Amino acid sequence: MKKFLIPLVAGLSLSGPVFAESVPWGEAGNWVILVNTADNSCFAEAKYSDGTFVQIGFRANKEKAFLASFNPVWDKHEIDKTFPVMISLDDDMFEGEAHRRVLEDMAGAEIDFDNPDFLIDLAKKNVVTVSSDGDEKLQLGLEGSMEAIEALGACQAEQG
Repeated sequence: MKKFLIPLVAGLSLSGPVFAESVPWGEAGNWVILVNTADNSCFAEAKYSDGTFVQIGFRANKEKAFLASFNPVWDKHEIDKTFPVMISLDDDMFEGEAHRRVLEDMAGAEIDFDNPDFLIDLAKKNVVTVSSDGDEKLQLGLEGSMEAIEALGACQAEQG
């Protein structure tokens, strides 16, 4: 099992919660690529049929990245709570911490990671599953994620 620290971040989206200073950069499959102009970092978001928004992207320092998900029907109690999670990318397991947040009335969890292989691993996989205390909290297909990661790299390269 791979282990890494996953502190928390604020991931936001164009068709849901948005960085106040974000602008569209392009599209990659079913992902929208955006630039947070406040810090010149890039992120991508995808919306799933159940209303879930998923964001992946880079932090301003370019040394960290994030994964966040939000859904308007998820329970909004225990906001700001930090909790341990297991992230499964197909059969590869990662441990970390997530932080519960509410953005524009959508509950969710935000996860930061400093493992540079995580985005590449994510892009090569088919399904991401996030569990906590043995309960599956989220399972999503990763269709188009390789294209999104490649576009994120191009977007970030343009930002300097």
